Parts: sequence; C-alpha cells; structure tokens
Amino acid sequence: MAVACGGNSTSPSQTQVNFTGVYTGTYQISTCTDGTLTGFCTAAGFTAGTRLPISFSAGQSQNSVTGTMMLGSISGTFQGTATGSGLTGTAAMNSLSNAGISVLTNVTSWSSTLTANNMTGNFTVSFAVPSFAQPSTFTASIISLAR
Repeated sequence: MAVACGGNSTSPSQTQVNFTGVYTGTYQISTCTDGTLTGFCTAAGFTAGTRLPISFSAGQSQNSVTGTMMLGSISGTFQGTATGSGLTGTAAMNSLSNAGISVLTNVTSWSSTLTANNMTGNFTVSFAVPSFAQPSTFTASIISLAR
C-alpha cells in the first residue's frame, strides 16, 4: 500500500485577533475642516493637536466586531470587520443638538491595529446638518486605546 502526501497551494489563513474587551485611551485631532459650518472646528475644540478621551466596548463574532464607542462625551454604535490584527469600520454616533439645530455625527472611517492589548490607528468623524451642503470633519490618530 502506497501513501502519498499532497501539497496545498493556498497559503495558511491569517490568525484572527479577538477584539472583545473594554478599551480606554486618548486620541489626537490631526486635522479639522469646517465645511459649511464656519468656525465649527475652533468652537468645538477640534483644533490640530488637541487630545481627547476615547473608550470602546467591543464584542466579536467571527470577523464581525460591534460595540459602543465614546469620543469624549459623544457616544455611538460601532460596526466593523476584523482581519488578522486589523479592524476597520464605522460608527453611528448620537446626534448633537445646539440651539434647536440637530447635528448628525458619524465615524465615517476607522482603521486600527491591535498589538497585545493596545489599539493604534486613525479615524474620521463627520458632523452634518441635514440642510447644509458640506459637513465638518476631523481626522484623528489613536494615541493609545488599551484594554
């Protein structure tokens, strides 16, 4: 009886990191653009170099990551996809209201990497008033987000 071993031409799959946990840390504003809301960035305190608190409570099922995110005092729901040690996604944040004007707030892009128990990366947040043409946006770097 002869026994033969065959090769597999596909590469081994990347090890999936588990993002489940409660994270706290700091992010830093890289840039902020006012859009139609002239003066928004300065008035809101979103000037380049400003550091603010961040927290993230995540659960994971296979490569789907969901959870609650807090950017300073703004909270929302995160949905993303884990690939290896990377996480990409978006978050629908609670709307802000000022002087009867509702501002829709969303994390429009999130890209991070988990090393040991610390996440680093960057994200973009959009602040839109439904009747205005251009939203205000800021980009930020995650300084530290540890569980």
